[in-house]
Amino acid sequence: MSSILGKLGRQASIAPFKNGAIVTFSAVGGDFDVAKGLLAALLSKKHLLALAHCAQRSKTMNATLEQALICKLRTLSAQQVAEVEDFVEFLAGKARKAQALDRLLAIAPALEDAGVAPISEEEIAAEVKAARTEHRAREQAKASGAGRS
Repeated sequence: MSSILGKLGRQASIAPFKNGAIVTFSAVGGDFDVAKGLLAALLSKKHLLALAHCAQRSKTMNATLEQALICKLRTLSAQQVAEVEDFVEFLAGKARKAQALDRLLAIAPALEDAGVAPISEEEIAAEVKAARTEHRAREQAKASGAGRS
C-alpha cells in the first residue's frame, strides 16, 4: 500500500480502520481531483475507506471547516454575530501587531550595525501618538466621505 501512496506523490498517511484503512493525503492547488481519482483507481473500495483531505496551501482554512463555521454563525442572533465579528477583528489586530513587532525586531540588529542611535521611550511615545492621530484622521475622512454618498 505504501507503494500506492508513493505513486500519488503527495504527503500521505495511513491508519487502520475496521477491516480496512483510512488514507489521508494533501493535494496542492487544483490537482485534488486527479489525486483522488488515482487513489480510487488504485485501491479496492471493499478493503479500504479512503478519505482525502484537500489542503490547498494558498488558503488558510479548509472548506469543510469554513462551512461548519458558517453553519454555526447562521444559528446566532444578530447581536452574537456582531460579537463574533468584533472578536475576529480583535484577533486580526493582535496578529498585525505581532507581525509589526517581528518586523521591528528583525531590523534592530541592522540598525545597531549601522550605528543608528537608539531612540528614547518619549520619542517612541510621540511617534505612536502621531501615527494614531493620522490613522484617526484617515478613518474620520473615510467615514465622512461614505456618509455623503
